[in-house]
Parts: sequence; C-alpha cells; structure tokens
Amino acid sequence: MLIKELGCNTTTIYIWWSLHEPEDGVFVFNKEEYDFVSFIQIAHSLDLLVIVCVGPYIMTEVHFGGFSYWIMKKQGIAIRRLNKIYYQLIDRYFDQLIPRLVPLQYHLDGNIINFQIEVNSDVPLISFNDAHQYYGYLRDGLIKR
Repeated sequence: MLIKELGCNTTTIYIWWSLHEPEDGVFVFNKEEYDFVSFIQIAHSLDLLVIVCVGPYIMTEVHFGGFSYWIMKKQGIAIRRLNKIYYQLIDRYFDQLIPRLVPLQYHLDGNIINFQIEVNSDVPLISFNDAHQYYGYLRDGLIKR
C-alpha cells in the first residue's frame, strides 16, 4: 500500500530459485511466504504493474544469487555459462515457474509488464558471443513457455 501512497505505479518482484527448488527436482510453490502469484494479484488489485525478475540469477545481494546450493554439486556443471547440464536445470525450473506467470501478463489482462532475466548481467569471464548465446537461450526459454 505504501508504494501506491508514494505515487508509484510499478513494483518489482524477485523469484528465488533456491526457495522454489530447495532440493534437486523438489519444487515448492505452495508455501504462503513464497506465494508470488498472490503478491502479483494483490498488486493488480491496487492497480500496480509488476516487473518479475525470474533469474535464474537474481542478484548479488542474496546468497549464491538465488541459486540452490545443490546445483553446484552437479558433476560437470558451470553456472551462468554455455553448459548443457545447467541449461537442463534451467529448463526444468522454467517449466515449473513460467506457466504460473503466463496468465498474469498485461496483454492477458494481468499486470506483469516485463520479465527480467539474469538481473545482474555481469557474467564474468565470458566472451561477448557466449554471453549473447546465453542470454538468448534464457530469452527463448521464456518465450516458448
């Protein structure tokens, strides 16, 4: 409510992968404190638009950028890189996450106006071409869902 009183018309929500897949293949979307859908719907009832930061990396201010720690235990994984194992995990997570957000988009009479991938785009030690491919993969993953 305070955001409306301040004269704002848009808010942002960060969706942490670590909260919604705390263990490999175990998805949690029904805990009240993790209920991003209700948050977005409440924002809609207040005429607030929403930008959803889906990651997979959400920000440096949270532990491990919002990733689940079990991810680093995967043999052969390289996060935020052109890596088949990493891509498979992103696909599996997005398959669970994105369908929950699709009906809340602005063009479907919802209030989500933008999805942001990789909130901090400072992927270290990656070439421009690799970064272009990586971000393209994430973008295309959102679009196809």
